[in-house]
Amino acid sequence: MKNHFAVTFTLILFLLYTHNSSAQKSLVLPKMESTPYNFSTQLADGSILNGFGGDRTFLYSSKYVAKAIYQAPYNIDIVDVCENIVNDTPHFYLLMQNGEVKDVNAFKDCQYIYTIGKLIPKPSFEPFLKIIGCGDKMYVETDRRICISKNNGRTWQNDAMTGLDLQSTFIGNIAIDKSQNVYLSAGNGLYMKPANNNSWIKLNIPTLYSENIFVAINGILYYSVNQSVYKSTDDGKNWISDTIGLMHTYSSKFCEDYNGNLYLITHPNESWWAGNRVFRSKNGKWEEIASSIELKNNDPLDVLVIFSLSGKDTLYLGTTLGLFESYDNANTWTASNTQLECKKMHGMVVTKAGTKLISTASGIYYQSKGSSNWIHSYPANSYILGQKLFIDENDVVYTTGKVISTVPIPYYIYFGHFLREVWKSNDQGKTWLVDTAGIYKAINVQNIQFFVDEEGNQYMGGDNGQIFTKRPGNGWQLDGNGIPMGKNIESIGFGSHGKGTIYLEIYDGNNYTIFQRAFGDTKWVKDGMAGLVGNFVLNLLSSPHSFLEPYYILKFDNKNNLYAAYYNSFMGKGVYYTSDSGTSWHRVGGDSVWYEEFVWGNDTMYGVTRYDGVKIFGKELLNYSIKPITEKNNSWWVYPNPAESYFEVAGDEPSPANIQLFNVRGQLLKEETFTGSIKIGINFPGGMYFYRIHSDKNIQTGTLMVK
Repeated sequence: MKNHFAVTFTLILFLLYTHNSSAQKSLVLPKMESTPYNFSTQLADGSILNGFGGDRTFLYSSKYVAKAIYQAPYNIDIVDVCENIVNDTPHFYLLMQNGEVKDVNAFKDCQYIYTIGKLIPKPSFEPFLKIIGCGDKMYVETDRRICISKNNGRTWQNDAMTGLDLQSTFIGNIAIDKSQNVYLSAGNGLYMKPANNNSWIKLNIPTLYSENIFVAINGILYYSVNQSVYKSTDDGKNWISDTIGLMHTYSSKFCEDYNGNLYLITHPNESWWAGNRVFRSKNGKWEEIASSIELKNNDPLDVLVIFSLSGKDTLYLGTTLGLFESYDNANTWTASNTQLECKKMHGMVVTKAGTKLISTASGIYYQSKGSSNWIHSYPANSYILGQKLFIDENDVVYTTGKVISTVPIPYYIYFGHFLREVWKSNDQGKTWLVDTAGIYKAINVQNIQFFVDEEGNQYMGGDNGQIFTKRPGNGWQLDGNGIPMGKNIESIGFGSHGKGTIYLEIYDGNNYTIFQRAFGDTKWVKDGMAGLVGNFVLNLLSSPHSFLEPYYILKFDNKNNLYAAYYNSFMGKGVYYTSDSGTSWHRVGGDSVWYEEFVWGNDTMYGVTRYDGVKIFGKELLNYSIKPITEKNNSWWVYPNPAESYFEVAGDEPSPANIQLFNVRGQLLKEETFTGSIKIGINFPGGMYFYRIHSDKNIQTGTLMVK
């Protein structure tokens, strides 16, 4: 097992040193992307300009202009968006993950976007959270400071924060009124900064702290804490309770439409991470709306998350399932035709007849050969967050459905794979039938990994080394002969090379081991094959550990060309193929993208990504100008290794280099820039860490052991 990963890891690292690029096409996908950003602003004639956005995409529309789309670079998400009127012109300001602020001007025929300023450099662990603006003043909030701009975001400086006492507490959020007074909620109260004053004033509120602060169009202030809402009609001098009808839910975010209706997105308990219900304030009490949009699933992860609400005559609701519209004052909701194209993919298969099926955040869609239309087919008349797809040699397609585990599932579990129903389709994904014979009796474990091989044999692996198999026409049976048993044994993923052998990866708390078994055998044996050499392919599936170890996916086309992509928590360098069993590798594009799997069909290799849709690596790319990859020796030495209180980096490169140190969860712990050599002090617990060194010419990665 050690050699298997070492050889594979070394070969894949060779891929990181080439700098050729190649274009690849993307598959046009249905429109059901999640919509975290949903804003509306009013034009001078009273009409509404709407802005919508996903993690890296932003678009706008009104009766004057068509949609204009901004696509952020890979790994630079849109953190927040605010709308503002500048010189009678509507603008949307995008706060980027790297601290840039982008101005989207969208008025009639004038459509442009440009970077207007970059915030003051920040520590590695300080995330940007929120941007607000009114007139020429703009504010950006992090979890520990406030940045201010007085010239529409072109230059920024840190707010002096005079009068704020934020030691050992949290910053909630910020809001600004039409007079440019700024409000800040915090873990020890509620603060206001008057427009012409550089100091913050602590307001007198009926609670010890505040979580969300909001300024309505009519100037009324609202703040929430736990299950309570308070409002003030005199600029925060006096507050009254406003919680009738909220039914003991916890507030997440205030929203308002341009008719002056106030909405509150809530979540079920104080430990939950996002809102899943919407209430509207009406006649002194709150009433629930949007309850008709729901996920027909009981997985604790598969809750409908509601991000935002805006609009005027037409209301828009941004959710994990995309954008929804209401034309009757929020009484009924329908999926919007202006939704963002799906980018977050969970699986794909292609049938022999040429039908493509994809698994998305709202369920499974199919597209028949020759058609440009995507049709939602699973689950029928409802939604389910994306599940993996599998297909056998008879074109039977398999997926998983709602959770049916008899093991208690606490609401606060965010990782893990639970026992689900199995569904299959015999007609190219048009209709689906449940296939759960014997599943309750056979399996009663958590962290389930599911797989179907080319003969239609179904596999499930879970905790304690338990493996189950369901052969076509039979029920589920225990099938772990040869697999070690124990409370620390966990199934990480199954794979198949398409030639009669099933592979299984096991983690015992310390090491990863791959087992294999021919379809007709009854015993699993340890795999002794070495990585990319030979006609071997193993898809390491997404798992609780996939971000800790080097992550790669492999797939053969019908000419025995092997495609490979590599990614882990801090690297990603494109797609490659080999035609000679790994002796030489060639680059075919797809840089800096996290690939979930490769799928072969219609003489085309499809790259299913985690955040960027589906890339197409067709046979035409094999004739593209390519360059074999050659090995390069390390440019830097890292010593001592293992280290204790410090380590040194030395190299012969004259140009500046950057070193980053990560823990096993992919969190950046330390970052330094140096030329030649550097000594770095460390004060970390003993264990394994990853380093990444890069300059303009080279990249080097490795592990650092700390005593």
